[in-house]
This record gives sequence, C-alpha cells and structure tokens, in this order.
Amino acid sequence: ATEQLEEWRKHLLHSIIKETFEGQWFLGIVVGYLFWVSSSVFLVLIATTMVVWFEPAAGGSGIPDVMSFLNGVMRPKVVNLKTFIAKSVSCICSVGGGLPVGIEAPLIHLGAIVGAGVTQARSRTLGCQTGMFRSLQSNKDRRDFITAGAACGVSAAFGAPIGGLLFVMEEVAFFWYHSRSGQVFLGTMVCYSIIAFLNTLTHSSGYVGNNASVLFEVSIRIPLNITAIIPAIVLGAICGAAAGVFTKLNVMAIQFRRKYIKPHLKYRMMEPSVIVVLFVTIMYVLAAIPPCQDTEHPDTGAAGSAPAAPSGGSASVHLGTENISTLNTVMCTKEGQYSPLGTLNLGMGKESIRHLFSRRTVNEFPAWTVVIFLVVYFVFASYTNGTTVSSGLVIPMLIMGAAIGRIFGLFLVKSFTHGDSGTYRDSESWMDPGVYALIGAGAFFGGITRLMLSICVIMVELSGDLHYLLPIMVAIVVSKAVADQIAKPLYHAQLHMDKVPFLPSTWEESTLEEYTAADVMSAELVVLREREYTSVILAALQTSTHHAFPIVAVPTDGPLELDNPLEGKFTGIVTREDIQLLLALPALQQGGGVEEGSANGQVVDGRLTDLALANLPPTAKQVSTMTWGEWVEHQSSLFFVLGSGKRWHETWEDNFGLDNGGLTALPPVIDLSVIVNRSPYVVPLTFNLSLTYGLFRSIGLRHLVVVDGEVPAGIITRKDLLQFESKHSHGGDVEHTRTQRLRRQTSTTLQGSFGRSSSSITALPSNPRAVSYTHLRAHETPEHLVCRLLLEKKKKKYKTTPIPLLNHQ
Repeated sequence: ATEQLEEWRKHLLHSIIKETFEGQWFLGIVVGYLFWVSSSVFLVLIATTMVVWFEPAAGGSGIPDVMSFLNGVMRPKVVNLKTFIAKSVSCICSVGGGLPVGIEAPLIHLGAIVGAGVTQARSRTLGCQTGMFRSLQSNKDRRDFITAGAACGVSAAFGAPIGGLLFVMEEVAFFWYHSRSGQVFLGTMVCYSIIAFLNTLTHSSGYVGNNASVLFEVSIRIPLNITAIIPAIVLGAICGAAAGVFTKLNVMAIQFRRKYIKPHLKYRMMEPSVIVVLFVTIMYVLAAIPPCQDTEHPDTGAAGSAPAAPSGGSASVHLGTENISTLNTVMCTKEGQYSPLGTLNLGMGKESIRHLFSRRTVNEFPAWTVVIFLVVYFVFASYTNGTTVSSGLVIPMLIMGAAIGRIFGLFLVKSFTHGDSGTYRDSESWMDPGVYALIGAGAFFGGITRLMLSICVIMVELSGDLHYLLPIMVAIVVSKAVADQIAKPLYHAQLHMDKVPFLPSTWEESTLEEYTAADVMSAELVVLREREYTSVILAALQTSTHHAFPIVAVPTDGPLELDNPLEGKFTGIVTREDIQLLLALPALQQGGGVEEGSANGQVVDGRLTDLALANLPPTAKQVSTMTWGEWVEHQSSLFFVLGSGKRWHETWEDNFGLDNGGLTALPPVIDLSVIVNRSPYVVPLTFNLSLTYGLFRSIGLRHLVVVDGEVPAGIITRKDLLQFESKHSHGGDVEHTRTQRLRRQTSTTLQGSFGRSSSSITALPSNPRAVSYTHLRAHETPEHLVCRLLLEKKKKKYKTTPIPLLNHQ
C-alpha cells in the first residue's frame, strides 16, 4: 500500500509537469509543487488523526513498547486490536505522505500484535471469546508468540528470516531458552516465504527471484580487499559519532515536544503537517534548482545490466550512471538528462537506498549533492521521530548511513585512485562509493540501536552481498563503541523518558559487587496471612499499589492475630490478580458474609472458631478443592470484566453489586492458601546485588522477596533497582544498610570482649562484601574473628581474597 501511494504521487507529478504543462516547464513545476505538498498534507493528516483521535498507543515505532512488554512491564493497549488498525493506517499514510520515516519498525510492532492476538482466540475490542487455544493463554506462551511475531515483522520488513531471529534474541527478548529458537525461526521462515511469493506476484515474474526476495540487491559483485578494513574502521567511527549526535538531537526534540506541544491537542494535530510542508518544500526546491546532468552507461554491456567485476588486474573500469528509467528526469527539460538531487529528494526511501548502494556509478551523485541531501534529511529525521504518527526510523537510519558512506567512498576514489574522473583501476574497485554506502548504512544502524550480530546478518540478507561482511562487522563494532561514549541507545533513551522501569543489559556502574539485596530492597511490606480477614485483604487491594503480597503462615487452629505479621514464617507470594479472581468466585458470595466481632461467636479474640467454619456456605468450603481447569474456566469468565480498564473497586461495584467494599457479601475470613505461589524467587539479605540484577534481567522478574532467615524482610522491584542506580550514578550517598548494621554489631562485640579502642576497629575491612561474608560465619568466636581480620590486614588482601564461609557445628 505504501509503495502504491508513492508510485501514484510520482506518476501524477510526472504527468503534471511533462504532459499537462508540456512546454511550460516553470508553470508545471509550480502546479506540481502544489499537488506534491497538498497530497502530502492530506495523507499526513489522516495518519495524525488515527493516532490522536482513534488510538494514541499507535504512535511512534512501537519497538520500545514491545521491548518493555517483554521485559515484564505491562503497558496498556500495546497489543490491542485498535492499536493494530490505527498503526497500519497511520504508518501507510505517514510514509506515503513523504515524511522522513519508514514502515519497518511499525511492522515489528504489528507482528507482535498478531502474535499476541491470533493465538489467544479472544478479543476485548471485538467482544468475542472462544474456547480455542486455552492451553496457549498463559503469560509465558503469550510472550513467546509476541516474540515470534516481532521476529516475523523483521523478516517481512527486510526479507531477513535469520536476522529476525537474531534481532529478537539480541534486543527484544530478555529471557531466552533453546527450544524457542527453532520455533521462532520456523515462523520467520514461513513469513519470509509468503512475502517472497507475494512479491513475485507483484513483480509478475512468475517465479521467486532475487528481485522479489532481496530488498536492496547489489547487482555488481566486487571482491573484498583486506585493505578495506582500515577505511571501515574510520567510517565506523564517523557513523558512530553521527549516530550519537542524532540520538541526542532526537531526545532533545522529544523533550521539547512533550513540554510545549503534547499538552495542546491542536498542536499535536498540526505538528506533523507543518513538518511535512517544510520538508517537502525544501526537498522539492532543491530538486528543481540545480542543473541536470547527462546519463552515462558504464562499460557493462546493455544499459542497466552489469556483469560481475573482474577478479583483479590493472585494467580501467569505466564509470557511468544507472539506467535512466530509475533516475528522476521530471525536473529536466532535455532528453537523456536527470536531476541528481531530484533522484534522491523525490524518490521513495527504498529507492534512495538502492541509488546510494549502486556501484560503478561514482559520478552519478556528486559529493555536494549527497551532502546537501544528508544535512536536510538528518535534521528533519531527528525531529520527526516522536510525532503523533506511526512511523519508524529503520529506513531513515539506512539512508543517512548510506549517504555518509557514499560521501566517504567518493573521498577515497578522488584521493587514492589513479584513473581519471570517469574510470578507476580494477584493483581499486574495493574503494567504490557503493561499497562504503553499504558499510556506512550498517554502521549507522548499529550506532543508533547498539546491536551488532543481528545488524550484520540483516545487512547481508537485504543486500545479498556476502563479500563485505568482515568490513561491515568491523564498522558496526567501532560505531557502537563510539556511540556508547556519546548517548544511550535510542530505544532505551525513549523508555527512560517514558519512565518505564526498563532494565538495560548491563549496569552503567561496575560497583554492584559492593552492595547487597538489603541495600536496595523496600522494607515497606504489605504482608498477608494464609488465613486473613476479608477487610484486611480489601484494604490492601484498595489502599496499596503493590502487585504482589508476601504470605506468612499462621497456626491452623491458633489465633488469627499475630503481634507482628513480619515475624511469621514466609510461605509464598500471591499476586493482586489472583486475589481479585478469588474474591470474584461465586462460591464465596453465596449466603452472605458475617461482620467481625458479631455476637454469633464466629471470630472471638482474633481466633476463628469451629462455628465460623461450620456456618460458611458449603460452596465456599469447596474453593480449596478447585481443580486447575475450574480455575482457568473462572478466569476466562472474567476476561471482559477484568480488562475493562476501570479501577478494581469500580469493577466490583458495577459487576458484582458489592457494598462497603464487599464486606457484606463475603465471609469474614478467607483462606488464601489455594492461590499462594509456594515457589517464588527468594534471596537472603546478603545476596549480592550484581546477581540480584542478573535475576531480574535474565528471568524477567517483576518482584523479588528478600528474607531474613524464614521471615520476609523486604521486596525488590524494578523501580527499586532503577532508583538505586539513579541515586548512585548521581553521586548520592548510598548506605550499606545491612552491612552497616553488621559492622556496628561486630564493633560492639570487639570492644566489649577485648576493650579495644575505636581506632583499633579500623582493622575491619572496608569492602562491604567482605564484611558480609566475615560476619555471617556461623558460630564464630570473637578471638578467631579478630585473629583472622588482623592476619588478613597484615597480608593486605582484603579486596582480593574473600574470607570463606564456614559452619562450625
């Protein structure tokens, strides 16, 4: 659809200038400009309307949304059907309208939506729910299909099934297991086959060829010269610096937009249209003003065809231009001439990349034309990303990288070849600007996303040129290293601005080994008991924002009250959703509830009596004997209720008619043991913070309980880790809470046992991790402790030799 829109606009522009106003070139140019701008504004307005009025979640590329969703952050409407419809229409119109954006990143998001929706066989938007695929409706299976859908999006966008698999492994998915690789690759392979078949029908060739499967195929193969690695290093550094600057500019533009434009509806509607008017005007004028130049055919036989370059020798290779049918001639008055800037400025994004990748066409685009095109495109692309349209940056990244590489290649040809302006030696063909356009595109792409493996494979698959894989790899690695010193990866920076608790693959600071889980945990726990008062449960749901609650055990026949719930034995964890589902069971609402402290003697002095158990509805007693199938059936019955988007207590009032928070319809005490997760991830207070971060990042945890022996001491969430990182990176004084307490206890013991002065206590090591290991030594006597510390101090091995943990019986 995007290509058809672009072809339609180009065809009408050609008809206006060349046919309708034949012989009146200037008038045709003016009328053509009015058509070009008006059609762009019309399409962009449609794209903006779909995002602003129909579904705001469809804005942007969608890759950060999918990344955060698979990282464990539940962002609303990321995989919604309305988002799919709005994103599809908005993306087609924004790209077809001429904005400096691409469709590849939205295709990845659309693939994720398809993976999330089709396999669930139900939709809240359509109001339908079937009994199909019940076994695939768990959160784990849904994440797997979203991952596969995103990989299929990459495969469809670039014709790169292997690159799609590597892309989701490297960037999107954060918990990967071996069996998923084969499943995802099967999906990308099938998607690639269908796309190749459809492209074959579009090209009417009757068979699947390179023209239908390779997106930016290079028709001339130039053998690799190992010397090309040296310029590739330099080009990688240039592209890395440019990528870092681009990321900085885009972040500044997004911050400006959120401060001054986002609060106003009319500004959000007008901004994309203003951008496209300015961009299209500048590009159109630049295409019309410069003089045209003649086409030249390289010595490759028929026009437009090019055999493989010779493998070596000093013979001269004649340089020319591409077939004139692929160049822009609408701005020229003479036959056989074309406009270099018109070809780049007025062509589709993919066409511009093909022109920049072309080989043996050194003189097709003079260096000054590529520089002008790059500057204008760079500025507008850095500002456009983030507007209220569905758009991506993959094609713009490839265009800008290819332009930088093309300029670099032109410099090499002009400076180091021995031929005249129209030739170079066959042994010097490795300096062809088309080669370095390919290398530059991969380097700039890698500098923006900070991906390496997947970008290398994608660049080979979309160009079909395996010869220059090594220079591409070198340039991408160098580009990433340079860009890392300037700015964060673009998608990670966007997540940071959205305040999404996203955990990057590596922490910026290398001092995590000095801290423990106790230093980052939140001690403000809301602890529930296995048998808990209904009023306490409802208060926890309504007054707290916690997603999960630690559960402690209480005696089966003992008092329900505990002096301090935090002193109970930790038995597991229960999520907010499971509690809501449990309270919505019809079995718990039959027969009405009983108020606490009532005269019937059911709850006396905090003790749940046998009379209370006897008077509960019979169906309520059967809750603890529910099968997994019955629980899944109950969960499915509330699919539309729990997904209404309302707050929980509002949902209850609308759908269950419960008064006073449900106290009059529920039993006074509820047994939560049936929904307790008894195998959660748990760490002790002294658990190393580096390993804690690794658990969250690799397994995709949402919360982690910290225990002190068998007692819950705190809980760690992603926000706790990010707040700790923010405070630490800004030079805040982070207290080693558990370590400091152990240090104070040990100091008191030493002074009391040996009468040491405070100055003598400096024998204690300064490494908090060593302190934790030392003082957790079971049944250590003060004499042994002091002897070991003094011995280690004498050897000066505190920071290199950890003190082992021993357990003296």
